[in-house]
Amino acid sequence: MTFEARRIFPAATIVWTLGFLVWSWRVGGGVPAFIDPIETVLTVVHARNLIEHNPFEFSWLTAETIDPEAPVVTGVYTHNANFPRYLHYLLFLLGINKASTQILILGLAGSTMGLVLAWKACGEQPIVPIAMSCDFIQFLAWTGNTYRVWTFPLLWAGVLASRRVWRPWHAGLLAFALYQFEYGFAVFVTTVVGILCLLLGWRRRVGMMAGFGIGAALSLALFGIQVLTYFGGFEEARAELVKTVGRRGLVTAAPGHSLPIRFLAAGVAGFGDAAKMISPRLASRTNFPAEYNDGILVLVVLGIAGAAVRVVRRDSSMPAPLLIAILGGMFVASAVLRGYYSDAYLRSHLPFFGFPIWVSLGVVAEDLVRLTRFPAASIALVVPILASSWLMYKPPFPGQVFKILERDFKGRSILTPSHYYVYALTGGRTFPIPPGHPTPDEIPTLVHLREPDGRIAVVCIDLVTGGAAIQRGNIGNECGLFINPLIKNGHRVARAGKGYSIVEIAVPVDWKPPTRTKVVSVKPHSGRGLSETFEIKVAHGAGATALAEIDFVINSPEGSPPSCWLQFVRPANRVLLQNDAGSAWLPEKTVGAPGSLGNSRCALNLRRATVEVDGSDLTLSLPLTFNAGFGGVKTIRALTVDTNRETTGWQTMGSWRVQ
Repeated sequence: MTFEARRIFPAATIVWTLGFLVWSWRVGGGVPAFIDPIETVLTVVHARNLIEHNPFEFSWLTAETIDPEAPVVTGVYTHNANFPRYLHYLLFLLGINKASTQILILGLAGSTMGLVLAWKACGEQPIVPIAMSCDFIQFLAWTGNTYRVWTFPLLWAGVLASRRVWRPWHAGLLAFALYQFEYGFAVFVTTVVGILCLLLGWRRRVGMMAGFGIGAALSLALFGIQVLTYFGGFEEARAELVKTVGRRGLVTAAPGHSLPIRFLAAGVAGFGDAAKMISPRLASRTNFPAEYNDGILVLVVLGIAGAAVRVVRRDSSMPAPLLIAILGGMFVASAVLRGYYSDAYLRSHLPFFGFPIWVSLGVVAEDLVRLTRFPAASIALVVPILASSWLMYKPPFPGQVFKILERDFKGRSILTPSHYYVYALTGGRTFPIPPGHPTPDEIPTLVHLREPDGRIAVVCIDLVTGGAAIQRGNIGNECGLFINPLIKNGHRVARAGKGYSIVEIAVPVDWKPPTRTKVVSVKPHSGRGLSETFEIKVAHGAGATALAEIDFVINSPEGSPPSCWLQFVRPANRVLLQNDAGSAWLPEKTVGAPGSLGNSRCALNLRRATVEVDGSDLTLSLPLTFNAGFGGVKTIRALTVDTNRETTGWQTMGSWRVQ
């Protein structure tokens, strides 16, 4: 390229990309939602929990709690480090609290970094970054995804490090960030970097490769320390690692096969699974006939053939070794993580497919230029990519619903099947409801969630299919499961639009907040040890005599089987404990009587147990001793039932580490 072209083309691709992002952000009401917008939303949720809870209580791991008033976090995720949440967290600390503003800032930053690094890595063959900037389904659609957008800077930074031989500490910083992102993608990029170093001359890159390895090791060690600190022991952390391995589908040993043969077989099988999905996947998103999508495969095959020839001839052109490295990275990811990557990741997270397609274009473009001696011929290869970008286009979800929630229901109780969206984008209190609920006979049980003025919203959001405007009594797709039962019972649609509906539960003019029971607190709500006296405080608006039962359970986060479940029956002043199997109650005992009540996990000192009543409040003290074999992090839950058999349901009140 000429000097002017070297400046114009990169600027044009960046302006085009950022313009597309801003447009989709505005049309989407601050939420560009093409593919997997839940990744953005979850990342905001994770960052909010770092603000609204003490992150040291969950070792700075990823927490998915959706109620900002919850006493402790729940849903601690230990399968990836997920560094993008720290970027949202930083914006929160800077006072930028609107999720939509954060999405725009991080989308612009990640997209710009990805394109700049792509141009620096492949600048002498402009077809690669140009094709990338024109590809909707594999690049533009992800620019507003504040988690996945970092896929592009991380890969191209690795390519640039291999090509320009970065200093060891620079490569170490890159590897540290990469292994704080997502382990499957980290395996892919590490393989790409390693293959490039081998093809471009490994002797000059030994220091850089060592720095990369040290950075990766430090990142993994930091995450390991976080997991160990959270679970409080090697055995619990090991069990979590086993769960992670199973979640990612790592290949296990096959009888009678050596590791290289098993690895090769897994790679071939995984590659085959992925290849079979490319054409149907694209066909399902376009109006093109299948033959066009097969043509993209032909392009990749031609690129692979050209790259193989050039690598054998030691051609210095960058696209050839880069394509071999990228295909090698996909092969290793398919082999090591076959179950997860072939069945889910390679099929649904299409940036992986974009890398070989764009670089194949670069290889084929070089062949065209050499044959025709007409550089503009290579630019024509971008036309089908640009056309497919618009024909595969899916309109972004209009974000009006979140503006309504912020304005009319801010901070109120919101029941929704899409609770992560509501919490992340409005910061309101949300309560998830499972598919098919609330049913007509369950609607009365929602009344205790009403705010003092009686308002509660039931929100249905469908970001996947969009759909026509939702009308009263005519609600399509999954929203009907949630909203139709409410409409049939006389509740009104407060707001409705494309892809969403908000129902406001009807409230009589003279309605007053109900005087019902509630769990006030559990003290302590966190800590560690083999013995502790837990104080469970509950209340009832009609007085403590209206209380019938208090249930208190300490068990594993998965919740099954119940490990230490006690039930206090107030009128009889008796306490019960479930057996080891969680199938029956042991003989009841009187609070304050001599002796103890126990199973293989915990024992209650009956003599030291007390019940105190103060007006509407009742405080139950339970001195518990745990068996050392019952070690690990446990969840504390409690519920109350009154004399009318109305219950709070299980409330997560904290966590306790038995050790």
